[in-house]
Amino acid sequence: MPGRAIAPAICNETMAVQDFALPFLEMAWSLPDMQEFLNRQVMRALCPGKTVRGLAINRMTYSPGGKCAIMYDARFGESPESPRQPLLVSFDKGDRLQKAYELRYGDSGVGTGGRAVYLPEYRCLVELFPDDWNLPSLAMTMDPKQAAEFLARVGVEGAEAPLIEVLSYRIHRRCVLRYGGETPDGAAGVVGKVYAPGVQIEEIARKLEALRAQAKGKGVIVQTPLGVAQELNMLMLGWVPGAAMSIMLEKARSRSEAEETARLAAQVLATLHTFRLDGTEVRVVESELAHVRQRSRRLPVVVPRLGRQAGAILNQIEPLVGALSPVAPALLHGDYKPGQLVVNGGQVAVIDVDRVCVGDPAVDVGNFMAALQEMTLRTGSGQLQGMEEHFLTEYMAHTGDQGLELRARVAQCIALVRLALSRFRAAPYAYTEDCCSLPDLLLEEAAACLTEL
Repeated sequence: MPGRAIAPAICNETMAVQDFALPFLEMAWSLPDMQEFLNRQVMRALCPGKTVRGLAINRMTYSPGGKCAIMYDARFGESPESPRQPLLVSFDKGDRLQKAYELRYGDSGVGTGGRAVYLPEYRCLVELFPDDWNLPSLAMTMDPKQAAEFLARVGVEGAEAPLIEVLSYRIHRRCVLRYGGETPDGAAGVVGKVYAPGVQIEEIARKLEALRAQAKGKGVIVQTPLGVAQELNMLMLGWVPGAAMSIMLEKARSRSEAEETARLAAQVLATLHTFRLDGTEVRVVESELAHVRQRSRRLPVVVPRLGRQAGAILNQIEPLVGALSPVAPALLHGDYKPGQLVVNGGQVAVIDVDRVCVGDPAVDVGNFMAALQEMTLRTGSGQLQGMEEHFLTEYMAHTGDQGLELRARVAQCIALVRLALSRFRAAPYAYTEDCCSLPDLLLEEAAACLTEL
């Protein structure tokens, strides 16, 4: 299918999504309505004397029939150029947010000038970022004075008042920050990954050390773990210089340039799959299908057509998965895609190994192929057309597993459905019934790939 650039998401006046478990989503996804709601119900307690004069959706995570969390960029000044204050607004079908509010904020969040407001009649929690009820240490990690203290513990120089940049943020789940300064090994900055309570951060650091030891002399760079700040639920890592492979592919000036980049990704992945790591989680194509089925379970209730299409494709995939032969488990990256690779000269660094486990290498290969297809659809780049086939060919040149190609193609179909669900959950307000949204196009890709199997 030719690449088609996807128009930027905007809020629809008439929602295609009807979620009766979360009755206030129509208000939340309408910027004028939400601005009026914040000024009427929230601002007097949260930011006394301030009025929201402009609002934009920064990011969102939505679970059909369950919950929705939105980060808005709120403008309080008259000028469109006025600074923005991020606000976190969460809705839940039950009383989970009320309990979280009472536990996290207690009396300090009530009344004027608090950091959070809970509105029981809306089952809605509003927080001033960087406060996040499920990342209780995030505000501390983004305070320059406190950051200087824990950076000094790992030997960072010039961090008395470090510059702090948010690299990525998954609402209520994880935030990745970059701090200025120089580490003992000469890296220009530190990456801090702040997790929700309960994440085994020391185990992630152990995996990093094990991978670094095996990567030496193999042409693969793995981030250096600098230390764990348990009281902050944070893992500190050395900064990796270079360009994200996702950007390199999107900006490729020629087909050959894009192919060389994809070749590097295939070579690095084949090398990673030779590493060894102890672990109990095993991911195979069958478990990937079960995971996507679970994620799609409530979809037909809120978007029937999209839910039916996803279900029909998963039903077609099921007998193919059942016919696959078992395979000896190998190390998996677990989330292998262009954005997880940083290129500096001829060297490639692998970042974000949080989901490293063991399993079928075809899972990583199929995920990367689907990510390339999604990038082609999203950008409309002719340079990337069919790049997933080039990547698979390059990977197969490094493996003696002749059965991997079929398993990878099945995993690719599953990953395309998963990506369709993820893109919908990240921007449900932009979904339309005209079959031209990114989730629809990804399902079309999955159906087309199935016809080739």
